[in-house]
Amino acid sequence: MFYFQNPAFKARVESDIAGEKRRRTELQKRERQLKAQIENLIADSLGLLRCRLGELGIQARNSPEFIEKAKGIVCSHHDLQRKKAGVEAEIRTLEAETDKFRRAKEAELQEKMARERPGMPHGQIKDIVRRELDHIMSSGAAAAMPPQSPSSQHQSSPPAAGGAGTSVAPLLNKLSDVTFT
Repeated sequence: MFYFQNPAFKARVESDIAGEKRRRTELQKRERQLKAQIENLIADSLGLLRCRLGELGIQARNSPEFIEKAKGIVCSHHDLQRKKAGVEAEIRTLEAETDKFRRAKEAELQEKMARERPGMPHGQIKDIVRRELDHIMSSGAAAAMPPQSPSSQHQSSPPAAGGAGTSVAPLLNKLSDVTFT
């Protein structure tokens, strides 16, 4: 008891209390500063979010509206991904069918030209038929494609068709009557 009644103890406790009061005041001041910074960050973030949402055409006034719109965007994204996969699969199938058709038609035309021109070397017949098929396929692809804007057009030169290539054209007339399915 005597220890607690000692004036040194009393002075030390009062000093500790004063120190803790100063510390408490500093911590309260720091707390107010941090709360103000947090409020500013939230306000800035909300402003940026509203700006970006406006750029995307999303008019959401509160969190549930925003979440609903975001779910809609995600669902439409998934639908587009499924459609894209389906279209890509269809393109692969069509490309495989076109390649198969082209190989069959190339073999048929090579045989026919070899029968009509028995003295012509097989390599030359093969080159002529391929060149003509390339020309027809590129012409058919260009006709099937929608017109491009001038900025997206690609410069391409038509395949070189020499005098020998024009002799295959009558054989290929029936090729132009074939439709791709």
